[in-house]
Amino acid sequence: MNHIDNDLLEELIEDYGSFILSYPPTKAKGRLLRYAGGDEQLVEKVVAAYHKRTKRFIDAIDPRVIRSAPNIETSYPGPDFPQAWCWPNYKNLLLEKGWGKSTVKNVDDATTKILAHFPHPGEGVINTRGLVVGYVQSGKTANYTGVIAKAADYGFKLVIVLTGMTSSLRRQTQRRLDEELCAQNPENWNSLTSVSQDFQGVGSPDYLLNPKHRHGRVLCVVKKNVHILERIRSFFDAATEETRRNCPVLIIDDEADQASVNTRQKADERSAINRKIVEILEILPKTVYLGYTATPFANIFIDPSLPEDLYPRDFIVDLPRPRQYFGAERIFGREMLQNEEDQASYDGLDMVRDVPESDVEQLCPPRRDSRFNFMPSMTPSLERAILYFFLASACRFARGQERKHTSMLIHTTLYTHTHGQLQSIVKTFFSELEDEWTNSPDTLTARLREVWDEEHLRVTSSDLNMAVEKKDFDELIQHFNDVFESSEIVVDNGRIGGGLTYTNNDKKVHIAIGGNTLSRGLTLEGLIVSYFIRTASAYDTLLQMGRWFGYRPGYEDLPRVWMTSELLDQFIHLATVEEEIRNDIRRYESEGRSPRDFAVRVQTHPKLAVTSRLKMQNVKLASASYSDSHYQTFQFDHENLEWLQHNLQATRSVLQEAASVSQLEEKSGSRSLFRSVPYKIIYDFLEEYKSLHQDFDNRLLLNYLEKEHAAGGLTHWNIGIIGSRNRDTIDLGLDRPVHLVNRSRFQSIKPANIKALTTRADRIIDLDWEGELKGLSHETLCSLRNNQYPDSGLLLIYPIDKDSGPAGESKDRRDLNAADHVIGIGLSFPKSKLNEQDYLQNNLEGLFRGDELEAQIPEEADQDVPEDEEELEG
Repeated sequence: MNHIDNDLLEELIEDYGSFILSYPPTKAKGRLLRYAGGDEQLVEKVVAAYHKRTKRFIDAIDPRVIRSAPNIETSYPGPDFPQAWCWPNYKNLLLEKGWGKSTVKNVDDATTKILAHFPHPGEGVINTRGLVVGYVQSGKTANYTGVIAKAADYGFKLVIVLTGMTSSLRRQTQRRLDEELCAQNPENWNSLTSVSQDFQGVGSPDYLLNPKHRHGRVLCVVKKNVHILERIRSFFDAATEETRRNCPVLIIDDEADQASVNTRQKADERSAINRKIVEILEILPKTVYLGYTATPFANIFIDPSLPEDLYPRDFIVDLPRPRQYFGAERIFGREMLQNEEDQASYDGLDMVRDVPESDVEQLCPPRRDSRFNFMPSMTPSLERAILYFFLASACRFARGQERKHTSMLIHTTLYTHTHGQLQSIVKTFFSELEDEWTNSPDTLTARLREVWDEEHLRVTSSDLNMAVEKKDFDELIQHFNDVFESSEIVVDNGRIGGGLTYTNNDKKVHIAIGGNTLSRGLTLEGLIVSYFIRTASAYDTLLQMGRWFGYRPGYEDLPRVWMTSELLDQFIHLATVEEEIRNDIRRYESEGRSPRDFAVRVQTHPKLAVTSRLKMQNVKLASASYSDSHYQTFQFDHENLEWLQHNLQATRSVLQEAASVSQLEEKSGSRSLFRSVPYKIIYDFLEEYKSLHQDFDNRLLLNYLEKEHAAGGLTHWNIGIIGSRNRDTIDLGLDRPVHLVNRSRFQSIKPANIKALTTRADRIIDLDWEGELKGLSHETLCSLRNNQYPDSGLLLIYPIDKDSGPAGESKDRRDLNAADHVIGIGLSFPKSKLNEQDYLQNNLEGLFRGDELEAQIPEEADQDVPEDEEELEG
């Protein structure tokens, strides 16, 4: 048939779309062929037109997706077909709850793109592995609830939701899914679990999963517990093979990096929970396994060569950051990435307050074996945090939010014994406040006024880029009694008391003291103040402990976090790592690369392992590649005089050697340049230079230089010396003094962190460029260097004034106050002569070289914990 009437084509496309909802694509085409009178050419044209329309779901800009094949087709018709029942009800519920139309549309678009990567539920065998990467407390539950709703409409019959490892998180998830899915469609959903009871395996799986019950759906919300998972496996294994073969299953693994990843070191062994999940997948032949996490560090280190494991081999989805979301970058700031504008600000909001080490010593047992004899005591920083929380709670009352929960988190240690003692201390302090308000109100009023005057203007409307309803102290006083009457101080650690509960009928002002049960997955409603001094040795653990991430509607200016300067430094680094991972996902999507290619580059940190060592058993420290890159130092041991003077002497030596082989050129702005300095001079300097950065302070950089030089690259280097004419000078061993530069430190972090050292103008000091700096992208910079100096690198040297201070008024910047002048350096590399990967990288196709990554944290115990045994350490 050469010409097809448009009306006929539209009618046949609609028919095919209806068939797809009941039959797999092959059978749907067969039925369409009968409708088309056996015209195979017409059928192919109709199917192609159908896939052209559904391709828009695959091609949607957000969320970003790395998939197993660059060009895939989807049979998913979208969420709005006439027979859909679950998603339309969920969507209407979100709107009724007050969700904005644009927010609901974002959930709709993201979940549609995820469903478009699902195979058709009618396919004979389904063995799909995917991963959705969100942000901590950013609405992942709303996303996977939407995915469940659309999957139910599409034809997936059984949904198993694997929650975290605590009963409180499982109950919270069950309660939400009951309300938002089951209660909206009670005639369709059969839940095998309840808020009060985990999976018991009661009933007949053949009856529950009977394909004749076309619109019947089964939901299980289970804790990641070996005994529960074995019960799930046994229950569905008892179903007939025909039942299982005709039952499309969706498994949602919430917090997929926790417990699900195999932590056994031997290739033929599995940790208990991982083994049970894999066994469940093996007995259910039509399963989509979809992991959700905000910290994918462990998931991307699973060995992808094992087809039965949980590596997200089919797709990885990067959910976009919601506009009003408070995450690590917004709260703490981050370091500048190599492809970003010099002028941009990455400092974060002025919400973090310092907890001195002297306070930590009064609140945390020094060792595990001393926890039962240790007695914590009230400290100045904790006292101030509680006073501010009291005021911020009163402010929410004054803003008309008295019908909302308000919370404070106190997370000092994992030891449950200390939690109980700390609860007594906080209760005593709060009781004394109430007595003082009753008996000596003027004294307390003066204390509270001082705190409010200090805090309430530190985060403004301009900082947030939104309107904020400011309240004067006198307006807060009217609600002090309300706060006292509504307050409760609870411990949530699985052992003491009933834990933290939120009820719709009784809105409270909660102070929650705890550890692990409050550190992952569980949402603290109305969280304003976090007092957090618990350390962690892994990226994923530390990031998940940040319960202060999320949304703060109507009180965006009020949240505060009390923590040590060391933890602040680690969270800044985490925010940078998080952004780098997402940059890599965007790059891999644009390059059409697959999850199997995805060797995510996660920076190592002097004191922080990427994730549990046992989850990284397939990871080795690879030879690094610095190809087409720019690196800079921004952390300095500024109080270590010996360290600083060592680098000053190393700098004098390299510049004197450079002067012996090259002529110093004067450049604009008190800058100067040596050209064509031999490789060996630079190598010796970098070997001598002391740095706090992993990129500089190990053999990776020197190994790279050696390999490039052996391959004919990096034979010579240019050296730029950067100064500022309005600063004092320093003797660096040349025939003229060199001007210093000013670089203030970010807050009071130790060691000093200046966040950014180099500028774009400095990076082209040796290049011919007549254009505007503003339009000079990282890619253009790389291209210029490769064209003009394909075999040469650039070393930038910055002598930083020890008395550097903030330029103008700044909330976040501090005087450097270094023991001596500081030497910072930047390195720009041309394209590599070789082809190697950098950072930590999964052992894909045996690409890894080098020694195994040293263990930096204790092993995770792989224990079979009885289902009714509560957590021993909170």
